[in-house]
Amino acid sequence: LIYGRKIMLSTNQGRHNRNENIYVHSCFYKVRQSIENIQLNFLFAPDGYGKTSVLTYCFEYFEKISDDICCIWLDKTNFDLKQGSSSLLTALSHFFNHQLEQDSTIEKILQRYTSGQCYIFIDDYEKIECTSFNNEIDALLDIKKVNWHVIIASRIFPKFKISHLELNQKIKIFNSSNLSFNSFEVSEYLDTNISNSQLEFIFNKTQGWPYAISICKDLLNNKENVRKLFELSGEDYAFSQLFKEQILDNLDSDMQEFLVGFSTLEMANAELCNYALKFTDSKFRLKQLYHSGAFIENIDRNNREFKVHPLLREFILSQQVDNKSKKILVRASIWSIRNQYYKKSAYYAKLSQDPHIQNLVIDKTSEILVKNLGELPTVINWVKDLKDQKY
Repeated sequence: LIYGRKIMLSTNQGRHNRNENIYVHSCFYKVRQSIENIQLNFLFAPDGYGKTSVLTYCFEYFEKISDDICCIWLDKTNFDLKQGSSSLLTALSHFFNHQLEQDSTIEKILQRYTSGQCYIFIDDYEKIECTSFNNEIDALLDIKKVNWHVIIASRIFPKFKISHLELNQKIKIFNSSNLSFNSFEVSEYLDTNISNSQLEFIFNKTQGWPYAISICKDLLNNKENVRKLFELSGEDYAFSQLFKEQILDNLDSDMQEFLVGFSTLEMANAELCNYALKFTDSKFRLKQLYHSGAFIENIDRNNREFKVHPLLREFILSQQVDNKSKKILVRASIWSIRNQYYKKSAYYAKLSQDPHIQNLVIDKTSEILVKNLGELPTVINWVKDLKDQKY
């Protein structure tokens, strides 16, 4: 029997170079701590958020701390994707050079080849997942053996029984917001003399997306390109190719139209989208975009409000052929007034550059804001901003 094996498949050695220059930020430690306490940890974010780097860091951490720990690394190279389905049982049998028999199970293989804590790291879930694989994960977590831990990284939302796992406190999901750099980490990672205005620009533009910040770092490290920093946008080749290949190319025409409309709004809930974009199934569409890792993030506990990444928004709006933005923004402002989102109504009115809707916002909201909410300064600033837009 082989106990406490701390090995990694040779086919992956190049992928997990110990000399790799990884910036270890706060999320790495939070994931590591969660792995010790929760049976399934799921890293869910689009490309460029360092999911594989976090997995590598945690793998190497647990690999070193004890001889009684078994660390297993699996990714798309360990599954026969040509068969149309993926089997965790088969992947583990190959890992341990175990001959599968008719009564072989994941539980029996892990009991035979591991003792103490066992950590199974799985990358590329979006390429591996299928009904049989998801069922195997569910079954593995149902086994009453608390020293088996699963850590998965994925571009898409998990498709196994989330509610059951959450109810039993067996899962922790880390999303793009968790994996992003905060403003201090952005400054530390850039490691250069940077002005406050440059730092603010980078953080607002990237929202802490590690890949985008690495591009900013390259610009700052080249004196000839520093001036190009403020030209950074979602239309840059590095971003536009990623957005096109991973998002637009995978959406049908209706969903592309919805994404364009939602990007115009920047941040919205399903009800606002239904009214402003003239769709009837916005709740489903928002959820589908979020679950597919399309740089759409939910920003409240009830999964009602969603926002689009600023760089994706710039790219999407630059691709428009028939510009419907003004009509969408006018409808969004009207909806916001009716539903008492007064600040949001002013924001959309300003973006629309429509004098009629700007006057309507001031007329419909000023008295309420001043008398009932005591926000006279807000109204004064609105009037100034909106009037400035017209002249």
